[in-house]
Amino acid sequence: MNIIYHYYPRFRKEIFENIAAREPKTNFIYGRNARFAIESVADERHHLQRNFYFKNLIVQSFGLKTLKYILSNDSVILGDLKFLNTWLYALLGRLFGRRILFWTHGVLEPETGVKWILRKAYYSLAHGLLLYSKHEADILRNLGFKKPIFVIGNANYSSAELDSKSNLSPASPRGLCYIGRISNDKGFSDFVRLALEYPDRKVLLIGPSLLNQSDKVKVPKNLTIVAPEYERNSLRDLTADCSTMIMFTPAGLSLFTAALLGKRIVIKHVFPQKPEFHLLQAFGLIELFTSYEELQDRIENPSVGDEQYHSARLKFLKENSAEEVALRLLNAYTQIQGNI
Repeated sequence: MNIIYHYYPRFRKEIFENIAAREPKTNFIYGRNARFAIESVADERHHLQRNFYFKNLIVQSFGLKTLKYILSNDSVILGDLKFLNTWLYALLGRLFGRRILFWTHGVLEPETGVKWILRKAYYSLAHGLLLYSKHEADILRNLGFKKPIFVIGNANYSSAELDSKSNLSPASPRGLCYIGRISNDKGFSDFVRLALEYPDRKVLLIGPSLLNQSDKVKVPKNLTIVAPEYERNSLRDLTADCSTMIMFTPAGLSLFTAALLGKRIVIKHVFPQKPEFHLLQAFGLIELFTSYEELQDRIENPSVGDEQYHSARLKFLKENSAEEVALRLLNAYTQIQGNI
């Protein structure tokens, strides 16, 4: 089996390690140079290709060795229609009798017109789709998509990490934090306002900064911006004073990190949201706000008590560990083999 991405999915490393342990002959094919440096590091023993960018489109180099993998093995491919190689790989694979699964977000909201026609044609190249949450699966089925859809979840941690209470923050921290890309379109001005409104609380932003120097001049003293951190113990220590993660824009895999570290999660009511949002919301782990006054209330007065929150949190984490996601992916692959 091949697993093909146009970048190295650092955040899904634990999933891939579990797949490799269960299926040692799996070939991993990654892009060497992603748009963001945080996604550009890969184990050299994997098959690395070079990406070329044309506005929003991505073309990945490949040679005879990669072509041999495509024609000789079934493939699980990151299902991004702007990753142009996927069209070719799916067509060639199917032509040679190989099974193709697209691992994708699906659609975040109902689509119509040319956009839906193009996406439907693209998804139809695969024998089935691997989606993160039931929400996107329901949308696709309501749009009339007939091919098999498997909801496998997502994860950026292993079950072994759940055995340690060291993942939890110390009692009664008061800080506020955010994990993700730091830019104006990710709500940087809102975080500045938050820091000004709460001068007695630390506001910590962790991630690659896309800010201009002029933006950084406006930063209050209690707001700190730090570089991305991926080592879990270091991230735990870094966020030790943080009780609540705040998001002003659609939220993705960083929500899993927040849950793993025992943070409360408060998100602005903006849609469409990413699949990870719907996964956590189903367990009651997300507080929503629409106004700044509501945000303040959610920070000061969570709607769920600590015991109930952490019980739901642990249930969610157990059901969505890397081991569980890898197993669901491989089970979906087995079903596709049996159906064709």
